[in-house]
This record gives sequence, structure tokens and C-alpha cells, in this order.
Amino acid sequence: MGLTAQEIANIAFTGAIQPNGAVLSDAESQKAKELWAAIRQKFQGNEYVEEALNDVESQKSSEILEQQIVPMLQRAMNKDPQFAQTLQNIAKEINQEINSNTGTQKNISMGNITGKDANVVNISGDRASVDLSRDKTEKK
Repeated sequence: MGLTAQEIANIAFTGAIQPNGAVLSDAESQKAKELWAAIRQKFQGNEYVEEALNDVESQKSSEILEQQIVPMLQRAMNKDPQFAQTLQNIAKEINQEINSNTGTQKNISMGNITGKDANVVNISGDRASVDLSRDKTEKK
């Protein structure tokens, strides 16, 4: 089963619009921008959706994304299987890259603990599970 319009929109938003909250490589961020551009291109000429996309970008609003973009994206994906497949392919590439980085070492900061070379266990959307047991930690 493929990714939903919600999941695809979240991947694009997290990587292209609000990358500060995400743990993405340069390649993943570039793919997320490609995903966002494909969504933008599909709705080119639709003033309502273009305005909502602009609002998402300028306000970095996940609420506008969920309330206005996702329903239109779902309809477009249902009506145009080739468009849906293109989005699926890009989103899957991003997820594969993220999954291949699972377990790699990252510099992270969590609360009062700074982790250097922490083991990143799971990355999903804008959240990462981190195993600090192998990490050298220091209090800030």
C-alpha cells in the first residue's frame, strides 16, 4: 500500500518548508523540495490551492497544510494515478534514505543533554528516537 496524501504532504512540508525541525540529510532535503515542487506544479493555475500553498510556505503552517492542501492533494492523486505514482516514488526515496541512515551517528541536542555520536534508532517525520546509552553525555 502506498503512502497517503497526508503522509506525502507531511514529508514535503517537513523537508522543504520546515526543515529546522527535521533530521534530514542534504539529499533528503533536496528530494523533499522536489516533492513540494511536484505538488506545486500540479496545482499551478488553481488560485485557491496556490494561495494555500503560499500560506503554508510563508506561515510554515502545518494546520493550513492539513486543512486545505491535503484534501485537494488526495483528490488530485485519486484523479491522476500517474501524478500519485510520481509523488509516491519521490516520497519512498526520501523514506528509504532516512531508513538507510537509521543507526548512523548524528550530532544531536536534547534538553540539557548534548549527545555526540548518539545512535539514532528511528526517524519518523519530524521525530527521532535516540539511544544515548552508548553516548558520552555532558550536562550543559
